[in-house]
Amino acid sequence: MTRQEVCDRLQEAIEPVSPLPRGRLGQLVRRAWGRAITRDFPVLLPVWAAEAVGGASRLTLDVAAAWCGLYLAAKLLDDLQDGDPSILGSAVSTPSILNTATSLVFAAQGCLAGSGADGQSSTRVSLAAEFYRYSLEVAAGQELGMQPPPEGEKVLPWAWEVLQKKGARPFALACRAGAISGGASAEAVEVLTELGQCIGETVQLMDDALGLRARDVGDIRSVALPLAYGLSVGNEEEVQSLTSLAAAAGNGDSEAAESLCLLLEGMGAMRYLSIRASAGALRARSLLSSSVLLSSSPGVRALAGVLDRLDPAGGDTLCA
Repeated sequence: MTRQEVCDRLQEAIEPVSPLPRGRLGQLVRRAWGRAITRDFPVLLPVWAAEAVGGASRLTLDVAAAWCGLYLAAKLLDDLQDGDPSILGSAVSTPSILNTATSLVFAAQGCLAGSGADGQSSTRVSLAAEFYRYSLEVAAGQELGMQPPPEGEKVLPWAWEVLQKKGARPFALACRAGAISGGASAEAVEVLTELGQCIGETVQLMDDALGLRARDVGDIRSVALPLAYGLSVGNEEEVQSLTSLAAAAGNGDSEAAESLCLLLEGMGAMRYLSIRASAGALRARSLLSSSVLLSSSPGVRALAGVLDRLDPAGGDTLCA
């Protein structure tokens, strides 16, 4: 099963049989896929999870397509929410972006529903419930991140909760749904769910580290983890400086953004992110060695490769 097959399955759900097989929405979906699903994005995470417990099937392909469809929809809506440039480009209007995101949500449902001819209706219903539950958690994390953060020592646990719901739950869903599609035992489903959660947390931590290194404070208004770390460990003077610089950076002051990132680095934010990312990768590796998974399967090997790329303690890291 390939990335292209997943893309084609999602496209098939967007473009049902009609006089216009290559309509406007299909074009926008293909554009979103090409710009958001990068080389390092683990499109096949559900497939690898299924292979780790048995084998991938047509149901697994539907799950992978549904998951990618929801990811693209969330990306489009998140950019609108944050006022960031859309992956669809500046020429695409806000109504068209909303229409594309909405079509992706319904296409994901269509992928999960399938044709009904594979004899797995009850499994598909269960999977739809999992997608529903996890997607609501992601939405709750998005909303939590828009609220005023607590002060003092409570800000770091709060930022972690946002990260876990908004950034990590999608990856937990990918592995969980993939495992279910592969006929995993209840124990294996839980192992792979936690594994996906660890992967998602590590991805977000590395994204934050890359943003800090690149002096990108685009998410500073939602109190990204590096800033929450600084606010929780800094002395009174440092907290005042961070608060002031964050406010100025959020209003587009590039010099303030540079100073904010330098101050956070000096306070150890990069080291904090790297340590937490390595700890998450270590936990994920221990889960990957569980006896309920097929250690020699291509899925386990692929998941191990993802962890090697993510772990800042390894030789090949996305943070390099």
